[in-house]
Amino acid sequence: MKFAVLDFTDAASCFAAEEYLMRGPRANAPVWMLWRVNKCAMLGRNQAAGAELDLRAADELGAQIVRRPSGGGAIYTDLGTVQYSLIAPFDKGADFMRMSREALAAPIVNALKGMGVPAAHGGRNDIYAGGAKVSGTAQYVIGDRICGHGSLLYDTDLAALEKVLRPDAEKVKAKAIRFENAGAQAGVSRLEDANIQTRALRSVNTGVAALRQYFGAGHSVEAFMEALMQSLLSGADCDAAEARGLVFSTADLENIKAIKDGKYANPEWTYGREPRYTYRNAMRFEGGKVEILLDIKKGVIEGCKIFGDFLGVLPAEDLAGRLVSRRYAYDDVSGALESVGVTEYLGGITRGQLLDCIFG
Repeated sequence: MKFAVLDFTDAASCFAAEEYLMRGPRANAPVWMLWRVNKCAMLGRNQAAGAELDLRAADELGAQIVRRPSGGGAIYTDLGTVQYSLIAPFDKGADFMRMSREALAAPIVNALKGMGVPAAHGGRNDIYAGGAKVSGTAQYVIGDRICGHGSLLYDTDLAALEKVLRPDAEKVKAKAIRFENAGAQAGVSRLEDANIQTRALRSVNTGVAALRQYFGAGHSVEAFMEALMQSLLSGADCDAAEARGLVFSTADLENIKAIKDGKYANPEWTYGREPRYTYRNAMRFEGGKVEILLDIKKGVIEGCKIFGDFLGVLPAEDLAGRLVSRRYAYDDVSGALESVGVTEYLGGITRGQLLDCIFG
């Protein structure tokens, strides 16, 4: 067994390090990896960012958005969260769920119990303490290796978590909307339900809690991480000094950066995998009601309609057209509206209020 504690806090780099170890010769034996990242919203492999996250809140918090290679739901993590990964050999056809329970979750649960936390494995892939979720796990396979990873909410900013992970089933539909020209009425668009099913997986929000409550006032996340590492090492059949000896060379770091740049920090990976879905939201302001309908594919706005009883003097469809082909991300949409006189189109509705409606 080998053990690595990453000293970089960029989520895209950390996932790249995982993949590098998955593909490299050092993964012939199990490798544990502990890491922490700056503010980040991590999407499951099959999820759509706009369907799972409050993109405006993520932008305001400065949270990075990264798609991980495993399935499951979206999570929010920061430097108060401890991430853990276990990379191990894997035989095709083996019970990967059993591996998740016995090789990944069980050592984490035992480590928490050893620190006085009433931890238990439950659900599909979760760890609970005192009835609240404190960790979730997921897995993925590359060749003959499997990686199971998860996060431990030690001193995570739960208020930020609630802001960023705010899916609303009424706003995001699991079918696409097709925007077409009406033909008979030039310049007028109509909406047709195309009944296109999507593979987007929506997260299920459950009660979460931070592990910090089980420790003394002076117990830092670094101290928790050290205790976790010592517990994992004590349960492994290896020499502790040798196990902690996994250090990335300059060549290793160059390879990790290449994986990061080509994949995890690449918008094509983050947004290009997204299925098609529809976002719809309506809000009433002093200047009137605004309703937004967006058709989003691979993270890009393919169609936009703006409805309402606002008192603009220019056609709202011209304003909507400015958003088509833009990435559905707060900075992109905000930038598209930067020099636009929104009130000319929407009467008393301001640019900020329109953005509130677009990002809910």
